[in-house]
Amino acid sequence: GLPVSAATCPHYLLFTADDVARGGGTFKVNPSIKYARDRDALLAGLREGVIDHVHSDHAPHTPAEKAQNYAAVPSGIAGIQHQFLVLLGLAAEGKLSLPDVARALAEAPAKAFGLKDVGVLKTGARADFCLVAPDRPTVVSAADLVSKAATSPYVGRTFGSSVVGVVLGGRVLIEGGVRIDDGAYGERLEPAVSA
Repeated sequence: GLPVSAATCPHYLLFTADDVARGGGTFKVNPSIKYARDRDALLAGLREGVIDHVHSDHAPHTPAEKAQNYAAVPSGIAGIQHQFLVLLGLAAEGKLSLPDVARALAEAPAKAFGLKDVGVLKTGARADFCLVAPDRPTVVSAADLVSKAATSPYVGRTFGSSVVGVVLGGRVLIEGGVRIDDGAYGERLEPAVSA
């Protein structure tokens, strides 16, 4: 009966220690990325609802910081830009379902943080959503990164789909894959207060 939730991050659902060995500091994060069996257990937990949601754990370290000797590299991955594509890719591979993705990225976080009319598509709810082209691949390049980090373990990876539209609070930010509103940013949402 306690209000407990559990989360993981997209990099733990995709990468393994072999990727870290090849990619070095770009993959350094705490806790560290482990083995295939650990990744598979996290995916099973997400499918079964033991893990409620997925967070990017976005940590925008610069390329210079991430290029240091591994022991000196700060932990963290700039992952928010590709979080949705990672989960959609896992769904396309049959490792997650599309309802798992919607629950993990929208419904469960809103519920865990007590946000009313957020994380759902229904009349009267806050209009926050993405439009996806499921057959339009995204090839991640350093030039396309929008984070101040300008580095990502996803550089060079091809995802099978693309985000072509983003609506935030009813305001269209991306249309046809092109950002049309540079003035809109996220906002602090307060939990619903129960009487």
